[in-house]
Amino acid sequence: MRDHADFGVVEKIAARALGVLALAVLCIGLAAPAGAQVVDPGSVAQTIDTSLWSPPAPDPSGILYRPDAGDLMTCDSEVDEMSIFAGVNLWTHSSTGVVSSTATTTAFSSEPTGIAFDPAGRRLWIADDNRVKIFELNIGPDGVWGSPDDSIVDLDGLLAAGCPGLQDVTYNHLDGHLYIPSGPSQLVCEIDPGPNGLFDGAAATGDDVVSTFSLAPHGITDPEGIAYDPFWNSLVIADRGTRDLYEVTPEGGLLRRIDAHRSLPAVEASKAPALGPPTPTANENDRVREPAAEIVVTPAKIYVTLELPGVSRETLKVTAEDSHLSIHAIGAGGRVFHADIELGHPLEPETVTATYRNGVLDVTLPRRRGHRVRVQRGE
Repeated sequence: MRDHADFGVVEKIAARALGVLALAVLCIGLAAPAGAQVVDPGSVAQTIDTSLWSPPAPDPSGILYRPDAGDLMTCDSEVDEMSIFAGVNLWTHSSTGVVSSTATTTAFSSEPTGIAFDPAGRRLWIADDNRVKIFELNIGPDGVWGSPDDSIVDLDGLLAAGCPGLQDVTYNHLDGHLYIPSGPSQLVCEIDPGPNGLFDGAAATGDDVVSTFSLAPHGITDPEGIAYDPFWNSLVIADRGTRDLYEVTPEGGLLRRIDAHRSLPAVEASKAPALGPPTPTANENDRVREPAAEIVVTPAKIYVTLELPGVSRETLKVTAEDSHLSIHAIGAGGRVFHADIELGHPLEPETVTATYRNGVLDVTLPRRRGHRVRVQRGE
């Protein structure tokens, strides 16, 4: 094992379904021999429930560390679609979750799925999966993000260059390239700034050179998070499909798999089946399917995740009452998905939130708190 006490990688461990950020400190060994499949455990150093922030971040999608300031920045790609949106989708905070400032990217991006930072060049990159663009923000002399002296550059042409999705972004300080995981396509897109040394988009808007490598041979099915480790010059990929982390070389060679999902803090057990393809009801000829659900119970909230492939957002009906959750939706070919879930805990139905993205429905249900009765001294 590598024994380097100063090394730490901060990564989201496929936790946007839980509405939390898991900050994992991963102590790693020497690089694995070529072709070897090394599996290491990960240990969670800190878990922050970002939905408790004010304003809240119920669906955090990207996180970065700013070594120049010693703090973290987190973005939320879905909060602007919720009734609780308060004009904030970017938070600066400490490693313990104390928020120091907030901002918004909605002037240019309402879907900030990932975020990266270059402390030497004072540049910030934001990935937008809806527009399939990367936005480069050059922080001005005042050092404050979002002030009038900042400038913004669009990196266009990425889809035509072979980068089908922008789930996150990270910056390699050694080679000066950006790396982007593309989700279900199982690709990582690498962006070279090209001959002019500036990120200005792929042809025909700029001279950036875009290349890709596949993560499919490593068993990675849905890469949604990425971080660059400058100490070992490697990339750490967060796979939503396996709920694990994978360390790879900048060329895409597998170094090891980090068994991350087993290291998450223990939560109250649930009898719900694991996530997977929808299971048929008793009548195989019936068009109704009961989707499998993953349920996580915490003292303050219950998080429910269901896979609903091919469902139209307009057909989704989510109902919460007492301790019961009901979900009804219509998918491709008229297939009906229906689930009735007894959660076993009283809910606050007025504050329940739900987001649907890439075939996955995430529901956050605050638990009802008991009312404490003050006992007065009798006469």
